[in-house]
Amino acid sequence: MSDGPGKFKPKRLPSISVDAPLERRWDVMGADEAKRLHARRLDEARRFSWFGPRGRKRAFRALVLTPLGFALVGWAFVGGNPRTWLTFLGFGVPLGLLWLVVRPLDYTAGLIYAVCGVAATAVAGKTHLPLLASTGLLCLSIGIALGRVEEGRRLDMED
Repeated sequence: MSDGPGKFKPKRLPSISVDAPLERRWDVMGADEAKRLHARRLDEARRFSWFGPRGRKRAFRALVLTPLGFALVGWAFVGGNPRTWLTFLGFGVPLGLLWLVVRPLDYTAGLIYAVCGVAATAVAGKTHLPLLASTGLLCLSIGIALGRVEEGRRLDMED
């Protein structure tokens, strides 16, 4: 049997088309308008997907910049030695992962940062109460500020 010229071959759709299907009600508006609305829906699906450009930027901020910044805070304000830097870097990785998944806002973010800062300070061997308290307050204020930034991004539809 030979494949005749009238054999139907379906066109392979990109995976993003599953997230943003063509809606039947757009057909009433005409082909050009339906095409424009579908392109807009595809753009929005790409923009807000986990692996889209925004998701990649968030993952980079949370999984790379958060641990490095947290390690810098530990090195600069708790103890300028490699043990403290590595301890804060180690605590920064789960902190960034938690930040990526939970997306906390102001006071919740401050609490998470303060707990991680106090725990990292204690694990680094700095158990003096004034140092623990000042590290907790510093990390609390940093967390609140970053939570406000996260809330601003969310309200501006940046993330």
